[in-house]
Amino acid sequence: MKVSHEMPLALLRDGTEVKVNDYFYALVHLFDNSPEYYQYTVNQLKSGREVILDNSAYELHGKPFDTEKFVEWIKKLCEDSGANNNLTYIIPDEFDEMDATYERAAKFLEAFNPPGRAMDVCQGKNIFELAKIFDQYTKLRGVWRIGINFMSKAYTTFMEIATGPGDPWMHRAQGRKYFLEHLYHTGKLQTRNIHLLGASLPNEFRYYTIEHPKLSDFICSLDTSAPVIQGMFSNDLYDIGNQLAHSKLPQKLAEHLNDNISEPQRLRIIYNAEVFRIYNGV
Repeated sequence: MKVSHEMPLALLRDGTEVKVNDYFYALVHLFDNSPEYYQYTVNQLKSGREVILDNSAYELHGKPFDTEKFVEWIKKLCEDSGANNNLTYIIPDEFDEMDATYERAAKFLEAFNPPGRAMDVCQGKNIFELAKIFDQYTKLRGVWRIGINFMSKAYTTFMEIATGPGDPWMHRAQGRKYFLEHLYHTGKLQTRNIHLLGASLPNEFRYYTIEHPKLSDFICSLDTSAPVIQGMFSNDLYDIGNQLAHSKLPQKLAEHLNDNISEPQRLRIIYNAEVFRIYNGV
């Protein structure tokens, strides 16, 4: 299972990003205001590294990124890098909206079908809608990977029914685990084409690799900025003994792209990323 943690520019410049990550995870909305960030993405493609281009829906508070502009950025990346086989782009989606998201995906692939490889994201208001759109994606021509996000309303709704009111971050983690189990037991998981988008809790991934390893056969990659945010904004290091952390800091990495990083912060980030891998078995 490949891992990537979004990082500020300072850690792209000094080589920490390449040292820590298996691939580069890029946020498209940052291209507009940071030529350096865009050029770094181009350089990673040129070097042969895998790049996943996020449509920044989470950073834009669930609003879909402009589709035509997104396609322009994909084409420019491929033109400037001379590469497209190692670029995966996440088609713009709408939080919790199954029909609108699937319609967007189908139209995108039919109308644009830019170079690179397409990832579609499961959206829905309940587990059944998530399962339905997942099944639709498996039959949609042009879909190379399917993203399972961590913020779905379906997770918290399901867990509140199953266990009652509780910590929404815990519910999101538990809900995604249940959804993947549901896909497995209903025979919908067929190939290793799942990407886990983000994390509500940084200790979630152990469930898929160590506690229920049968699921890891279908998950190819994940992304989360949690170890980086923890190292930037807290002196508390991840600890295998206390299961990393029982909550996630609220900051979004994209809002701190230009932050200066001190040497103690950098070392905490590297340490947290390593403990993240050890505890989660990735």
